[in-house]
Amino acid sequence: MKNLKMKKHVWILIVLLGGGFLVLYPFETTVVPNWRVRVVDEGRNPLARVGVTEYWGHTSIEADEHHGESTTDDQGYVTFSQRTIRASLLRRGLRPLINRLSVHGVDLGPHAYLIVSGDMNSTTDNSDYRPGKPLPEEIVLRRLK
Repeated sequence: MKNLKMKKHVWILIVLLGGGFLVLYPFETTVVPNWRVRVVDEGRNPLARVGVTEYWGHTSIEADEHHGESTTDDQGYVTFSQRTIRASLLRRGLRPLINRLSVHGVDLGPHAYLIVSGDMNSTTDNSDYRPGKPLPEEIVLRRLK
């Protein structure tokens, strides 16, 4: 009888440790896939050697936004590698609740956007990414009037 109780306690301990591991293990999630985009001006001419910054985050999992910088090639193309983050099931469950309490309001889910450096008197069209929609393949740098 004592041996049976001991086995039961061992199994309970194994289940609790396994559950704790599962809840705390940081699973990887892709925020933005590989992104190759061409930067052009309003006349669709490629913009060579222009700085581009990619901002990305997953507000359902984390509060911070990340960024990476690169430069277009001679044909106006720039490539950003896949962006991933790691988060436990516990964090994935708590973060949306915390975000909903924010006085500023927070969009939930993954997002990314690109900012083209240079002339402050310009803006870009089609530089945002949202899951379920195709990645923009071209960004038009438009001068403000």
